[in-house]
Amino acid sequence: MTRRLLALVCVFGAALLAACSQGSADDELLVFAATSLTDAMTEAATAFEATSGTEVEISFGPSRALAQQIVRGATPDLYFAAGQPPMDSLLEGGQVDGDGVVRLLSNKIVLITGQDGPAISGINELANAGFTRIAMPDPEIAPAGNYTRAALQSLGLWERMLPSLVFANDVRATLSYVQTGNADGGFLYQTDAATADDVHVLDIVPTDSYPDVVYPAAVVQGADNEKGAAALLEFLQGEDAKEIFRRHGFTPLE
Repeated sequence: MTRRLLALVCVFGAALLAACSQGSADDELLVFAATSLTDAMTEAATAFEATSGTEVEISFGPSRALAQQIVRGATPDLYFAAGQPPMDSLLEGGQVDGDGVVRLLSNKIVLITGQDGPAISGINELANAGFTRIAMPDPEIAPAGNYTRAALQSLGLWERMLPSLVFANDVRATLSYVQTGNADGGFLYQTDAATADDVHVLDIVPTDSYPDVVYPAAVVQGADNEKGAAALLEFLQGEDAKEIFRRHGFTPLE
């Protein structure tokens, strides 16, 4: 019985008060995770379920939007972000404990184009290469957008390219813009680019032009199943999970 269903059942009778007070929190987990983790975290959660017997429900979305939900009162058991700033907002608000934040993964920003997109060999060619619409995650809600903006600003391209930029909700929406021909190119994580076989991936964004991409995770204060969340966080640091993340293109951090 899922946590949401149990909450509904509790409404229908005092006879179930004992069950409602204890719930089935020990047998299930709610995780908020960045969109770019969708494939890898789904597989990792399945592996954890098989070994722990704990059901894992994952809500994927832009990291900053998920953090804002937690600030407003949502209580997932575990928060797994793409980028440090969204986690920092929870540290400042006391929703997570600084000693419990674990930096699990790294990633990098690449440029993708459609099958018939312009061919370029360096990012400095981008502004003059015939791209009329370039998609990227919105920097206001998605860490991938923050990294992309930082890179373009560092390289002196941001102002020149701004009229051509199309902001998407997250990395998967950015990918969709390019796949459907609604953008000539797009900036996103290499792991999301690797999920598509109908785009060209150009690894031309210098990694020293933007901060290191990190994926921190932490147990949320006041979570229904803090013990289970801690067990999942420990599992995500183990070799089985690391192998899953490597297969999906992430770099596990030690």
